[in-house]
Amino acid sequence: KTHQVLSNRESGYGRYDTMIVPRDSALPATVLEFKVVDPYDGEHTLEDALASAHAQIVERDYDAELMDRGFAAHQIRHFGVAFQGKHCLVG
Repeated sequence: KTHQVLSNRESGYGRYDTMIVPRDSALPATVLEFKVVDPYDGEHTLEDALASAHAQIVERDYDAELMDRGFAAHQIRHFGVAFQGKHCLVG
């Protein structure tokens, strides 16, 4: 196995959706946050939900677990995944 996939664990000030951690610390790690467009949360478009996912990763410091494992900030990738019906936007 080259990577460990973790889900819904505490890190920083909340629980991330998915984290992909390489066993080789020279490789980049990934934090994924999933969002469904929700007008009640101010998200009216896929782009709004994607921005919300990225903001949540930063605001809740989901990188904390990876930093504790020895990953530098430049080694951590953030991806939001936004859904609206059958449409999806990743970024």
